Amino acid sequence: MGVDNFSDTVGIRIGCNATFYLDNVYFDTIDTCIYTGVNKPSLLINNSFVFSYLDSVGSSFFKRDRSLINSQELVVNNILFDIKKDNYKLINANIPVGYDTFMRTQFKNSILKNHNIYFFDPYLSQYIRDSNDDFLIRTDMQNFEDNWFVLGVMPNFAGELSLNISFSLNRSIKIYCGSGLSNFTYDIRDPKNGFHFQFGYGKVIVDNSVYYVLCMRTKGPATGFPVITTKSGSRCFMRTPNDDILYKPIDYGVSEEDIKIMVDI
Repeated sequence: MGVDNFSDTVGIRIGCNATFYLDNVYFDTIDTCIYTGVNKPSLLINNSFVFSYLDSVGSSFFKRDRSLINSQELVVNNILFDIKKDNYKLINANIPVGYDTFMRTQFKNSILKNHNIYFFDPYLSQYIRDSNDDFLIRTDMQNFEDNWFVLGVMPNFAGELSLNISFSLNRSIKIYCGSGLSNFTYDIRDPKNGFHFQFGYGKVIVDNSVYYVLCMRTKGPATGFPVITTKSGSRCFMRTPNDDILYKPIDYGVSEEDIKIMVDI
């Protein structure tokens, strides 16, 4: 079979609003694993494997009609994803990030073998649990040049965001803001150590939704251990797909000229 034979294939198509429990399912070279259309079934999916041996096949794991703008009861446990295609969408649905206060959509104990997830996939907010202090990004990267790089994405939600960005034991910045980066404030720890940087954002519109791409750059080469944690636990911050890659603003559709600087130290 040629590659075209696998395009737009669907593994499981659900046409009602019932409750489904799926266990030990092997999705082999399927473009969309589960499609529910305009329906909102309750889904519990356990102990499964998603694989594609073709680099060009594999668009999404869960997909529903984008005319639905609300939460989705979807709980995924113990699944291994081995998809090579870029911009893979674990959740291809219009689910507003930051509004799922009851945690109806959850991915637990799942492994993504390739970090090629779509930059604005709601899944990327799943790392923010219902806790007071949660690691979002912890990386071994140490050396930074004086170029803008992306910290993550904040959707235009109705809530607050509290982040702590730490480069070492004595070098950190705490950021607080509301919807649309309103009421923005920040605190600096140890500002006199010679570590200077800029913090800002670029605004993008994706699928009729507004996102703020949070960016940072150091003034000259610098060494640190960037760790990002949240203090609000509101699931309203979308991390980058891979901890070990410094993504550029242009990767998110933001030009450096459009970055609005909010902190300059």
